[in-house]
Amino acid sequence: MAAKQAVVVGDFLKSMDLLCNMLRRIGLEDIRHARKPDAARQQCEECNFERVCCDYNIRECKSGMRLLQALRYSIQVELHA
Repeated sequence: MAAKQAVVVGDFLKSMDLLCNMLRRIGLEDIRHARKPDAARQQCEECNFERVCCDYNIRECKSGMRLLQALRYSIQVELHA
């Protein structure tokens, strides 16, 4: 069985680390980081993640929701609030 995977997107390292620890506690094993939206998009195109956790206010694109919507349409990611 493949490891459950997630990507955490955000520009504050401490918050990303805390979220990664929480995801490990609920059973996700392969958790990757992306500090920029373009890096997150590239990782999502390369790997089929179970979860994409995104900061709502990313400095580079101003809205994590925009990134999630772009992922939803470009690689068919389901969007859950």
